[in-house]
Formats: sequence, structure tokens, C-alpha cells
Amino acid sequence: MDVVILVYDGLTPLEAIGPFDILGKLPKARVRVVGLESGLVHSRGGTLGLRASAALEDVHSAEILVVPGGAAADNLAHDPTLGAWLRRVVPTARAVLGVSTGSLILAGAGLLQGVEATTHWRALDLLAGFGAKVVRRRIVTSGTLTTTVGAAAGMDAALAIADQVAGRDVALAIAQLLGYDPEPALAPGDLFKAPDARLHLARTGLEHP
Repeated sequence: MDVVILVYDGLTPLEAIGPFDILGKLPKARVRVVGLESGLVHSRGGTLGLRASAALEDVHSAEILVVPGGAAADNLAHDPTLGAWLRRVVPTARAVLGVSTGSLILAGAGLLQGVEATTHWRALDLLAGFGAKVVRRRIVTSGTLTTTVGAAAGMDAALAIADQVAGRDVALAIAQLLGYDPEPALAPGDLFKAPDARLHLARTGLEHP
């Protein structure tokens, strides 16, 4: 199973690492971490580095493709080299996962035009601007394309993809190994109808390592 994880400077680490840890446990998984260029990339705050073992030009197909979001996603949505690569690779994949604002990168490549999709609650208007049919749900699947509202939903979606490509027994075994429990420790309610005070804190009062 050929799993490709896109990484770039300014990504949200869990949006890449969560699906990486889940999908990398698939039977006979071969995981490739790809960047615009090979080498080290850093999280938004620069405190965590991830190494891309391959550059875009080295990867021509994927059975599963993961596109994480992050602070740089809206800019990368307009990157012509990345867009062209996605338009070549996405049609080869059995499953594509856009985590949070990773959906903006897919949309910028023209891959979500007229397609039902979601993204982080702060970026819904941006996603709509690319011609996607915005759906206010945690996880939205349209054909081979799955998009999510954030990192936690990205892990749920990765398990669903494991179920799809390898079967329920394998997906449950991965969940067992990870100690996964879908019952949340906190239940914030409808992510799209949160109280103003919580939204303000989420926008301005939290650090980005």
C-alpha cells in the first residue's frame, strides 16, 4: 500500500503525523513523505521539524495521498508547481485525504470544483471561493476525496480510509494498537456554532508551536 504524505513549511504537525501513524500501519504499507523539495520543513512556529524524503518531482502516483493543512495552506493553494503535481497524482489514488485547510490546497489545484467538501471553520469562505460545495460537517467524502474540519477529524478519517482499503478487522486492530477511543474527552458541540468567547480565544489566544 503506497501512502504519500505531503509536508511543507508552516504545516500543522498533527494533520500529517496523525494520518501517518494510522495509515503507516496498514499491511505492507510503504510511506513516502514528500515536500516541494526534499529536506527539512518546519511547523508554523518553527519548533518541530519533519523531513521530506522525496521531492514532488520524485513521486508520480499514490494509492493513498494525505494533504495536511497549516498556516501556509492558503498560499500553497496558488502554487502552480504543487497544483500541477496534485492534478497528476490525485487521479492515481484510491483515497485522498485533505485535513483541515489541506482542502484549500486541493481546491486551489481545481480538484474540488463543484465537489462537496469541508475545511477548518475559519476557512469555509476561502474554500467556497475555489468553487467547492461547502458542507458543514466534520468529515465529508465525495468519491475518492475526503476532507475534514481539523486534525482530530483527520485521524478519524484516516481510520475510515484504513477500513475502506484494508477492511474492518485491520482498521479495528490499528485503533486497538493506538488506544483509540472515539468517545471524546471534551465535547465542544457543533464546531460551526461555537460561543463567541470560545471563537475569540481560538482565534487570538492560543500559541502555534
